[in-house]
Amino acid sequence: MTFTLFAVINAFWIDKFKYSLLLKEGRLKLALFLAATSTISLGALYEVEEYLEDVFFHTNRLGSGTDTANDLTLNILGALTTVIIISVYYLITRKRKIID
Repeated sequence: MTFTLFAVINAFWIDKFKYSLLLKEGRLKLALFLAATSTISLGALYEVEEYLEDVFFHTNRLGSGTDTANDLTLNILGALTTVIIISVYYLITRKRKIID
């Protein structure tokens, strides 16, 4: 949930940032792409942190292999759901084209 909230904040922040080399249409696509990839990357880094904590401190936080796979899968689904929700929001409120 925290990473999905990060994706929402990241997408709105990047979209408001003025890129000198990008057109207005390109900013939203870039914002959604960067928000999704950074969210997925943070989820993967968190799984690495769980593994290293288990190795060095024997905390047993990692669980089974299916726990890691489920965490990563739900992280990707959360990021994609967020991208879809933000896309629909922009289509409804701003009447902007997202996909050419």
